Amino acid sequence: MKPAALACLLATPLLLPAQNADWDALDRQVEQLYLKGDIAGAVRVAKLAVDAASTPKQSGRSLDRLGFLYYNSGNLKDGEAFLRKGLDLRREKLGADSADYAESANDLALFLRDTRRFPEAQALAEEAVAVRSRVLGANDPLVAETLETLGSILSGEGEYGKSAATFEKARSIYESHIDAKNPAPPEYGTLLVNLAGNYHRLGEYHQAETDFDAGLEVLRKTIGATHPIYATSLMGPANLEMELGNYSAAEKFYNEAAPLLKASLGETHPIYVQLLDHRAVLYQAMGNRTGAESDYRTALALRKKIYGPNHVLVAATLRNYGRLVYARNATEGEKLLREAADLSDDAPFARFLRLRADALLDDDYLQSDLAWLELENPRFDVIFAPYETYLDGLLGVKTTYGAAVLVRNDAESRKLDVYQQYVPDIQEALPLAAEDRPSKKGLRSPMQIMEAPFRAGDLRHGYQAVADNLPNDPRVHEQRGSKKIFFKNFMDARVEHVILPIAQRLLRADQAQQASAEGYLAATVMHEISHGLGPAFARVGGGRQDIRVAMGPVFSGLEEAKADIVGLFALKWLVDHGGVAPAKLNGYYISYVAGILRTVRFGIAEAHGRAEMMEFNYLAARGVLVRDPASGRYGIELDRMPGVIADLARQLLQLEASGDRAGAEAWFAKYGAMPPELAQALESARDVPVDIDPVSDFTED
Repeated sequence: MKPAALACLLATPLLLPAQNADWDALDRQVEQLYLKGDIAGAVRVAKLAVDAASTPKQSGRSLDRLGFLYYNSGNLKDGEAFLRKGLDLRREKLGADSADYAESANDLALFLRDTRRFPEAQALAEEAVAVRSRVLGANDPLVAETLETLGSILSGEGEYGKSAATFEKARSIYESHIDAKNPAPPEYGTLLVNLAGNYHRLGEYHQAETDFDAGLEVLRKTIGATHPIYATSLMGPANLEMELGNYSAAEKFYNEAAPLLKASLGETHPIYVQLLDHRAVLYQAMGNRTGAESDYRTALALRKKIYGPNHVLVAATLRNYGRLVYARNATEGEKLLREAADLSDDAPFARFLRLRADALLDDDYLQSDLAWLELENPRFDVIFAPYETYLDGLLGVKTTYGAAVLVRNDAESRKLDVYQQYVPDIQEALPLAAEDRPSKKGLRSPMQIMEAPFRAGDLRHGYQAVADNLPNDPRVHEQRGSKKIFFKNFMDARVEHVILPIAQRLLRADQAQQASAEGYLAATVMHEISHGLGPAFARVGGGRQDIRVAMGPVFSGLEEAKADIVGLFALKWLVDHGGVAPAKLNGYYISYVAGILRTVRFGIAEAHGRAEMMEFNYLAARGVLVRDPASGRYGIELDRMPGVIADLARQLLQLEASGDRAGAEAWFAKYGAMPPELAQALESARDVPVDIDPVSDFTED
């Protein structure tokens, strides 16, 4: 019996030569009971088979089956114990290069995947693929089964592209064995369902629907519509329909699966609990608060029972449930949010979360912002506050809430050290009067490169940021500084799908080749650092005033332009002072210009588009950007770039320091319109995406 690549696992007959008639009969009976969906009966007989086994081959198989069945019935502790016993016995008695050992490695890998221990799961799955390929041949269906296991683990780790490629390899193997005499086995059905789920995550919805339909049809024909494997598979199309807004169709799938899973697996099985959690999210989206609260309560109680009170999945359910209840009852919802915060084993992070919970009630974010900046390289982090004013086109002061869940990328974050050490020196070097550039010495400027699996609110509106410099409160800047966050998954997607294609279309060919992910990251890093550089306040009427208030609605565009241009000024300073290799500077300039050509397609109604349209026109007016009428491409006079950038940096910094709203408005009026020839050039690249649009496994509500 071998698990397929679903959390509810699938058995396949592999009958051995008869060595013990009683054991053979028991083994066949276990198979038959499982295929009928009688998990409890299969467990009872599997125990007898373990006792009846008389050879290492029989014992290894029976231990593996019993572990699988225990897990499948919700008994995780005994499930893991027997799966590991089977693996150890087969390694010791039959060898780590045997098909039997590979079977146990595959089965334990699936268990580990479903309990979210991905590194060990992936290592075992890769080992099982290698062994089965050597022993059975690369085109054997059991190799396909283990490729399916590996693909599902990669998907669980968020490696959807690699996962899809692995699934497709398994698909090719299965399909090479299917013909009129050999119909599709149930494993092929589960593969199609898993592959469909992967295409769903990649945003290929039509292909996902096609594979879901085909996979479910195979399962109906082979194991039937009452089997737990089929019931588990229904959750895939349910999740897809929910994301597409087809709530009634999603509810139908969930409600069909729920009683089948509860009856066959039991209410303490992780898959049944996962269904409740997902259905609660659906009910919440539908406005059915009663249904959502009921499912959240049940899922929360069961997850505490299964995993213990401190597990990350308990925290996830608490978070969702807390948000639901918070909307109805602030006091009760706050209690749940604090309970989720208490699950963290990082004391400073837990303290920050509790302070942020206070801020959500009293609207005073200063203390929680200060605590946020004190976090030392947190493995996990969150953005959850009303920081940005982009949506206030009237006065430019009203903030909106944004949220993101972040996971630290240690290797990439360490590369930021070279920038961080020079921040105080760059502040001192700015072309601005000393009284308008307060010292940054001794202030924190934490920088981290993070993966962002979830974002919501302001962070999902329009332009999809690849970085942030937060908080925006000038009191925090004076006391502690600010935090620079770079969203690596968003950055990679933007560069691959937008920046480099735009450069290839619109820049001079020899310069387009120098645009790069490294160059764009460098410009982005210095952009975010530069949000925290320059004046902290505007000088207005003999006193100090928040620059945001002084500038009004023109502030957002001005501040984005200041960050762009001061960032480029800083890169040149780093080159001059040994922080960056001189040979890289031109590539950084070119990557910045490629970024402009992406951003101006948003138009001047959006702050980043307004800023970079002004920058484009200023650089063109100063002879830095030159269009070739014959090709329609733009060239960059790189020798002129440093001086022109320094001049523009001085102008923008002075506008902020003086609080000169009228001057800023006049500046943008002068340089803010899109030239017809640029509009024509952009039209030629209309097939290149304007921006990326994230697809998350989590609801944004």
